[in-house]
Amino acid sequence: MNLYYDSAAVRCCHQNLRYLPHLFSCLIELLKNQVSTRTRVVASWVQSVKVISVVMKTIHVDRHMDRKEEEKLKLLFELIKGSRRSDRELAKAIRTSQPTVTRKRTLLEKEKYIKEYTIVPNLQKMGYEIIAFTFISFSEALSPSKPELLRKAREWNSKQSCVLFSADGEGIRMNSVLVSVHKDYSDFSRMISELRQDWKQTLKDTQSFIVSIDRPEQMLKPFSFRYLVECESKE
Repeated sequence: MNLYYDSAAVRCCHQNLRYLPHLFSCLIELLKNQVSTRTRVVASWVQSVKVISVVMKTIHVDRHMDRKEEEKLKLLFELIKGSRRSDRELAKAIRTSQPTVTRKRTLLEKEKYIKEYTIVPNLQKMGYEIIAFTFISFSEALSPSKPELLRKAREWNSKQSCVLFSADGEGIRMNSVLVSVHKDYSDFSRMISELRQDWKQTLKDTQSFIVSIDRPEQMLKPFSFRYLVECESKE
C-alpha cells in the first residue's frame, strides 16, 4: 500500500461518493503498513487528515448541488401545476424568496427544462371530434444516417397543422407514429390520403387508433402534465 494508491482513492471519491468507505479502509491499511518509523507514522497521519478534509469538502459541495437541483425541480413542478401564478405566489409555495424564484425560472428556461408556456385547451369546445394515433411502417426507417429522408419527413409534418406529435419508434411492426386532432372523420381521411400519396414509394402500411373526444363520459383519464407531479412524488 502506498500514497499513490491513496490519492487514486481520493479521485474516486470526487467522482462518486460510494467509494468513501473504501477510502477509509485504504487509510487504515496505509497506517498499518507504514509504522516502521515515527516519521512515516506522522506523515501518514498528515496525509490522512488532508485526504479526509478533501472528502468532507466534496460531500459538502455535492450536498449543496443536490439541494440546488432539488429547489429547481420543486419550482418546475409548481409551474407544471399552474404556470399562471406570479413569482411571489410560487415563492410562497416552495418557501423561498421571490427573487430566487425569478432567478431559478430564468435558469429553467435557459437549460431547456421549460420548452414553452402554453395551455391545454378543451378540444371539444374548439370543435374537434377526433384524436388519431396513426402507426406507420416505412420500408426505410427514419434515422440520422438518412438525412434527406429525415428532412423530407420533417417538412411534411410541419405542413400538417393537425399533427401534434410525430416521431420514429418501434413496435407492432411499425417504425413511426403520428398523433393528430381532427374536426371530423373526413379531415382525418384527407390527412391519411395525403400521407399515402406523398410517401407511396416508401410507405408499407398504416394502422390508426381513433379516439372520439366528443364523448367525455368515455374519457378514462383526461390529458394533463399534472400527473407528472404525482408520479414524481411516489418515487
